[in-house]
Amino acid sequence: MTPEFVAPHLQEVLGLVQGVKCVLSGTETTAYRQREIAAGSVILEEGDRNETIFIILDGTVQLSKVREHEIVEVDRLGPGDMVGLLSFWTGEPALVSVVAQTAVSTLCLSRAEFDRLSTTHPELNRLLQPLIIWNLAERYQRIVHLHSHVATLTRDLEKERNQLRDAYDRLEQASNLLVHREKMATLGELVAGIAHEINNPASALLRSIESLGEQLPGVLERDPRDPGVGVRHRLFVLGLTHSVVSTEEQRVRMAALSETYPHLPRTFIRTLSQLGDEGLALVRGTLEGSAGTGDTGPAEHLLRFFEVGTFIRSMQVSAERIGRLVKSLKSYSRQQSGQYEFVDLRQGIQDTLLIFGNRMRDVSVTLDLADIPKVRCQVGEINQVWTNIILNACDAMHERGVLKIACGREGDSSVWVRIADSGPGIPEELRARIFEPSFTTKTASGTFGLGLGLTIAREIVQKHGGLISVSNAPEGGAVFTVVLPIAPAL
Repeated sequence: MTPEFVAPHLQEVLGLVQGVKCVLSGTETTAYRQREIAAGSVILEEGDRNETIFIILDGTVQLSKVREHEIVEVDRLGPGDMVGLLSFWTGEPALVSVVAQTAVSTLCLSRAEFDRLSTTHPELNRLLQPLIIWNLAERYQRIVHLHSHVATLTRDLEKERNQLRDAYDRLEQASNLLVHREKMATLGELVAGIAHEINNPASALLRSIESLGEQLPGVLERDPRDPGVGVRHRLFVLGLTHSVVSTEEQRVRMAALSETYPHLPRTFIRTLSQLGDEGLALVRGTLEGSAGTGDTGPAEHLLRFFEVGTFIRSMQVSAERIGRLVKSLKSYSRQQSGQYEFVDLRQGIQDTLLIFGNRMRDVSVTLDLADIPKVRCQVGEINQVWTNIILNACDAMHERGVLKIACGREGDSSVWVRIADSGPGIPEELRARIFEPSFTTKTASGTFGLGLGLTIAREIVQKHGGLISVSNAPEGGAVFTVVLPIAPAL
């Protein structure tokens, strides 16, 4: 039954029930009621028992349902539609509420009227059954279309949800990168400030040590009539130029000296083992004299000049090392407000190795740093690349292994830096993801990582117009290669 057939079909039904009314007009029972309902009136309440079927002749009604304290519109019905059909037919409470959206004209049949007319006038069944089937079919079609529409909306919603999740993940990654960069920038400023503060006392210490080393020999030679001046002076100079003796060599020397001078204490023997042949020759006479008397005081007095020299030498080496560390820290942490400058990449690599030398005590570092042109870059950012790769290599080797660093020129336009470790390498299935944000393998090895180090390194390299790649060496271990463009001549 098509919608075009509904109106005349309703007229036929209406004519039939009107004829029935005329036949029954002499009785007290009215066979039908044609009811006019004002807009906004409630025709049927959700949950109520329904004993009446309403056939809409004109107007529109709205079906709604209460869900979680909210009224949800379910459907709208018009001419030819039946209201209360399911609850009337099944006897179950009404599923929805029905409210007249406009002025509505309906044909109302109670259950008793419907049963009596169906029995006494079979032609009414012939007219009502197609109308009922049409109502059910139309509602089923609407349900099918509604389910299809809901499925489409669900897919679109899922797609948008996935896009929103991806956008959130990217936003979170970008936030992490920004936080990390801000921390590194702040750390760089702190390091530069600390390095500057350390540099002043370190420089003063180094100058004082140099002055002390220059003036002490003159103090020792103040009284040339003292025959021991030359010996003391020479022992002091030997201390200043003293080089460290290996443990094995020192052990052999101490054993020999203990046999020669069994009367000397072990601490005395340990100092003598560092003198060398020339120093022993200078104090031999004094040592032999103490063997008969047991008085080691004169020999200890001479050795103090050697020890003073070694102390000054040790302070001088330490001060120089502090100076080198300060210089490397200042170079490593140099940010300069994002300014580009022409730098030698090898210096940045050596500064990074020096700064993290304490962590790399058990790592054997092999350098093959060929002469390469300078590169225009941001020093602090490029040094961060070397830091991330080198520290990752140390983690992979558990801070014990071999680290090989080499560099060279690639044609006339680029330079390359290659950093290889002797760790387990990177599995092939993970190699494609190694530069992804938040991807880390450190949690599996008991260490912690955010998975941002290599992501930041790649971003910095790409920002400088370069490329970074990773592979596994034939003998094992990961190999990172960074290619950067050569800076044009100024």
